[in-house]
Amino acid sequence: MLGVVPSIGAAQAVDVTVELDGLEGELEVNARAVVSLIREAGEPLAPGRAVTLFERAPDEIRRALEPFGRYSPEIRSELSRGGEAWTARFDVDPGPATIVTEVDYSLDGPGAEDTTFASLGDSLTIEVGDTLRHQPYEQAKALFFRYALNHGYFDAAFDSAQIRVDRGNATAEVVFRFETGPRYRFGPIRIEQDALDAEFVDGYVIAVEGEPFDAAQLRASQVALTTGPWFGRADLEVGVEQAEDLAVPVTFVLSPARPQRYEVAAGYGTDTGFRATLGARFRRINRRAHNAEAQIRVSEIELSVGGRYNIPKPFPSTAVYSVFGSIGDVSPDWSTALIGTIGVSRAQQRGPVRETWSLAWEGASYEVAGVDGSSRLVVPQVEWRWVEANDRVLADRGHRLSLTLSGAHDALLSTATFGSARLEGKLIRPLSPRVRWIARAEAGHVATDDLTRLPPTRRFVAGGAQSIRGFDFESIGPGDDADLLVGGSSLLLASLEADFEVIAKWRVAGFVDAGDAVSSAGDFDAEVGVGVGVRWASPLGLIRLDFASPITDSDTALRVHFVIGPDL
Repeated sequence: MLGVVPSIGAAQAVDVTVELDGLEGELEVNARAVVSLIREAGEPLAPGRAVTLFERAPDEIRRALEPFGRYSPEIRSELSRGGEAWTARFDVDPGPATIVTEVDYSLDGPGAEDTTFASLGDSLTIEVGDTLRHQPYEQAKALFFRYALNHGYFDAAFDSAQIRVDRGNATAEVVFRFETGPRYRFGPIRIEQDALDAEFVDGYVIAVEGEPFDAAQLRASQVALTTGPWFGRADLEVGVEQAEDLAVPVTFVLSPARPQRYEVAAGYGTDTGFRATLGARFRRINRRAHNAEAQIRVSEIELSVGGRYNIPKPFPSTAVYSVFGSIGDVSPDWSTALIGTIGVSRAQQRGPVRETWSLAWEGASYEVAGVDGSSRLVVPQVEWRWVEANDRVLADRGHRLSLTLSGAHDALLSTATFGSARLEGKLIRPLSPRVRWIARAEAGHVATDDLTRLPPTRRFVAGGAQSIRGFDFESIGPGDDADLLVGGSSLLLASLEADFEVIAKWRVAGFVDAGDAVSSAGDFDAEVGVGVGVRWASPLGLIRLDFASPITDSDTALRVHFVIGPDL
């Protein structure tokens, strides 16, 4: 029943307070979301607008209650005015709940033999005796149509789908009869592109002509076609209307990426100081998919230039052969080194793991703890790397695991003999929807008769934003008689961190890091740092600001660590 509306005086804006009584839980939440007067009550309204919204509100409340099986509510409303402050009151009796008395469900057609399709009947979670709710019914309808379209049942339709409500008796009959129609097959599959030879492109499409239609295979093919540097987009055309004998033609239209890409980046990290990177990528050097990249890196501890020329094998091989080289001056506080490298590599995907074999010549001139040295090494190396994450910028589930083995022998054009192994892992898992934990560990060892014959880049040190926070970058490790850092032959690190999402894209963290770099296992004495931090998923990437303090070194003060880069 609609109460009396007072007359409206001068058209001066009014503030309306809405009182809604008689509803609880999801009924109240939905009503408040639907009623226009409630949504606009937080701002001044013209009197005429306020009256219009007030008169509209009872019908909006009825519509808000229907999805929950409340079809016969009683609504008493009253609008009172006090100058510029108005109050709208709605007293609602939602009425009796509508009870389901019959569920008429059937799945017919060729798709009824599809066990996955048939199992979708379990998604219709409406049974006789339940209070009628529209949401599960609509969700089930959407799920049936989505499965049908994704799996080639393009003629699928509801023979009958309705909710028959007897308002007088507060009962309902649910009718859900789905006809699948036949399942279509992949017809001719074409790839339209004129950038590379077909043998370097066609194999990325995993859909096979004549096989049952599966949209997931097409989506996976789209991703594969754009994973490499050659193509920026892969548009998909599925010709259902052109199908003949249930065979659907499919066309991938590839748009080449720009042949060159140039990058300029600048930033700051407490380990490196101010840094800048100039890069160039040459995505398509010829029709056989050759590509190249070059980079110049400048920071307070490094000046280097490097490049790589990549030669991929035709699909289905995932192998990429590369020729690479670099020269750089790397000078953290404890050492300086001028290092040049040239080599060849072969990288290949083995399931989720990227395997890379390389052979490189490395020449170095260096100074550590006031002692000069030089080396020439021919280094064979193999690396296995496995990275997965649900979000590469800010993951709440993911992992990284890598193992690197390398070595050299003085009988094979090298000035030193060594063998090195390095194992690194990182694991990210959610504790709750807003909390995640991050575990990190690293272990390494280099076996050699004389560590001083190896450049500092092949010795182990610890400390810094990516190592043990609370300590300076590369400040932990064995020293000489004058207590000057010289680097060790073994490394062991561990870290545990938890962070909490405060608001979208912002998180606070707490962590503990521990580890040591040593010359022998008996010298291991873990340094420990603890701290708190802030995380921001910015448009530039994940920004981490940490405040850490060592608890094993009272002479070192609180240290700030700042890093930009993804979790994994």
